[in-house]
Amino acid sequence: MKTDWARAFPAFLLSLGWLSRATVVPGDFELRIMVIGASISAGQTGGGVVTNGYRKPLADLLDNDGWEIDYVGTRSNGDMEDNQHEGYPGIRTEPLAKQTREKGVVEEFLPNLLLLNVGTNDCSQRVNATEARRIYTAMIDAVFAPAGQENRFLIASTLLPRREQDAGLQNCTTVFNDVVRDLVQTHPMSARLGLADMNTGFITVDDLASGDNLHPSEEGFAKMADVWHDAIVSNMDRLTPPE
Repeated sequence: MKTDWARAFPAFLLSLGWLSRATVVPGDFELRIMVIGASISAGQTGGGVVTNGYRKPLADLLDNDGWEIDYVGTRSNGDMEDNQHEGYPGIRTEPLAKQTREKGVVEEFLPNLLLLNVGTNDCSQRVNATEARRIYTAMIDAVFAPAGQENRFLIASTLLPRREQDAGLQNCTTVFNDVVRDLVQTHPMSARLGLADMNTGFITVDDLASGDNLHPSEEGFAKMADVWHDAIVSNMDRLTPPE
């Protein structure tokens, strides 16, 4: 196990610009992670049961890599010890953006990594592409509005597959996901954005909880953790120490 000094020194060098981000390796500094979104971010599975969600399997993967992590937020769910998050069942993207600004959770907890999964409830209202772009842009803006943007990295997730065969719901999911993929590349803060694509065929409706059209089973949450983990690893040289 690294000493406190050994863990802190690389972060100190990074803060001075003496250590290239390309040399970042797991354990150089703490990942202070804010999981943010709606019920899936809270860990809700079938029957409204709220669990550790993807947070525990992701923590295990990151711990195995050598990272020290700290989940932060104003809410707590699940039986894991470090169980904080910013997941609000039923919330839509625009209210989440407004709430993020008004509650000041980014300023309060100063996460250096945010994992965003939101939009499923918007698609239940069948938002169109223009509206999806407007509200998701507002969500990204809310994350990066506070000072210290250079110490903050946001990984945006596409929406999971839905079990319903309703054409409007399926089309909205496709449209919303295309908007997320595009904004990660084109938003003014794109240098601080990454993508976790949950809708590539790796996660299917078979990974949803039994009798549930939206929420993952435990196996589905484990798959989500794999996708988040891959996105974190892919963007590791863009991560920076927390403030």
